[in-house]
Amino acid sequence: MQGVLTAVVGEVDPKGSATACPLVVALFFSPLDARADPKCLEAKVLRGNVKTVLISNGKVTSDTGAPLNKPDLWERWDISRDGRTITVVTYSADEFAVLPLFNLWPTTICEFDDSGRLVRSRLKPNGLTTDRTVETSYDTQGRRLAVKSRSRNPEFNYDATYEYAGDAVTERFPRGPVTTTITEHDSSGRIAREIRRDERAHVELSNLEYLYWLDTVVTLGHENGKEWRIWKKIDAMGSTIESSSSGLGFESRENFRFTYDVQGNWTSRITFRSSSTVSPPSRSGDLDIRQISYWP
Repeated sequence: MQGVLTAVVGEVDPKGSATACPLVVALFFSPLDARADPKCLEAKVLRGNVKTVLISNGKVTSDTGAPLNKPDLWERWDISRDGRTITVVTYSADEFAVLPLFNLWPTTICEFDDSGRLVRSRLKPNGLTTDRTVETSYDTQGRRLAVKSRSRNPEFNYDATYEYAGDAVTERFPRGPVTTTITEHDSSGRIAREIRRDERAHVELSNLEYLYWLDTVVTLGHENGKEWRIWKKIDAMGSTIESSSSGLGFESRENFRFTYDVQGNWTSRITFRSSSTVSPPSRSGDLDIRQISYWP
């Protein structure tokens, strides 16, 4: 269950890896889901009783993997001893350039129930004032029933409800679309196909088929008359170590190198990317370092 989470709630690979392609995630996550911080769920699935994670980013050479610069501290995750509260601090100026002068940083606080489900998240862009709160409720089977997002600006308030019928789940927004997702599973319980429909327009929005071979997962996508393909190779720890995509007017490829601690959490990841739209190929890769401490 290690890797890069690129979206929030349930950014889930059909085989269980947490490194789903951003394209697939974009197809299946509503704006409400994107309002909860993805890092909370990435922290939640770490192995062992994790206390703190410090994340740094840097660059390495593409030929030897040697560092090109000193990695910069980018994020901090703090996890309560009972695992029910996770705080994510992002050390990035971006739109809030004045905040670092006062040691104020964008902060997200996520709260989980006894079953490990995300029930509440709060975003504090300046580290002090809550700008947005997202609350999620579930039924007795653990399925999501409703999501309520409240912002300091009422124009950005959202509500969504979920209805279930067999393999289908219908998501309703009072001021938005009504979409139904039908999920089919294979004999091993893995997702074999996901079909998403717009019920008001009576059209199919997307159709994904998942194929499995040993350590490989292939996703075949159909959307708006176009077809695309994503291929991923997964290591024994559940991390994606190779991926490639094609069919959207360009081809891209990613390679990942991981090191793990004794708990099985990755502590360093080197990513090399190549694309048919980039020439010449990049001579550098990305380095992510996670310093993980555990509760005694």
